[in-house]
Amino acid sequence: MGRIVKLFDSGFATRTPLYLGSRRFDEVSLWLLGYEFACSEIEPTEISDFDGFREWLLMEVGGPGCVGWEGIILEKFGRESEATEQFFILFRRFRAVADQLGAAAIKRQYSQFSNDRSLKKKDAAESE
Repeated sequence: MGRIVKLFDSGFATRTPLYLGSRRFDEVSLWLLGYEFACSEIEPTEISDFDGFREWLLMEVGGPGCVGWEGIILEKFGRESEATEQFFILFRRFRAVADQLGAAAIKRQYSQFSNDRSLKKKDAAESE
C-alpha cells in the first residue's frame, strides 16, 4: 500500500476540505498530483498508487487518450465537487482491481483494448 492509499484511508476522501479548503476536483487533482510528485521525490523507487489508473479509466469510462487521469475525470465529470466524488469512487474501484491483478496486468489489458479500438476504427474507415 502506497502513500496515496494511506492518505485516503486516513480520511482524506471524506474530509478533503480540511486538507485543501475545497472539494472542487480541479483543486483536488492538482493537490494530489503535487502530493504524488513529492512522494516520488522522497521515495523514488516506490511505485505510485496511480500506476495504471489512467489506462483503467480509459477502459472503464472512456475519454481522451492524450491526457492524464485528472484530464479524463475533468472531461467526464467536470470541475466541481461531484467530480471529486466520482474520482474517489472510481479510484476505490481501480485499487480493488489493481490490488488483485497488478498494474502491469491492467496496462496489458489496456494495450489490447487500445489495439482492438484502433482496428475497429480502421475497419470502419475502410468500409466507408
